[in-house]
Amino acid sequence: MLTPEDLKNIKTVVDRSIDRAIDGAKGDIISSVGEVIEQNILPQIAVLPSKAFITDKFADLEGSVIARQRKEDQKVNELKSFEVFQTLPR
Repeated sequence: MLTPEDLKNIKTVVDRSIDRAIDGAKGDIISSVGEVIEQNILPQIAVLPSKAFITDKFADLEGSVIARQRKEDQKVNELKSFEVFQTLPR
């Protein structure tokens, strides 16, 4: 039967073995993560639009929305004026 001292010694040996395995794998893991970043993430970052491009697009969209809103306001005002003429007594 194993004594508490034997169990403690086994734990120490297992811990050291695990630590060595992890230390050996760290370099492989770091290089693998670096490869994934270089192959998959960096090319995607390179094709992202610039801040100036996005700002210009938002300005164009804002202008389109304002123009559409003005047209709608004109139509509503025309309908209101037509409604006023319809309610006048003849």
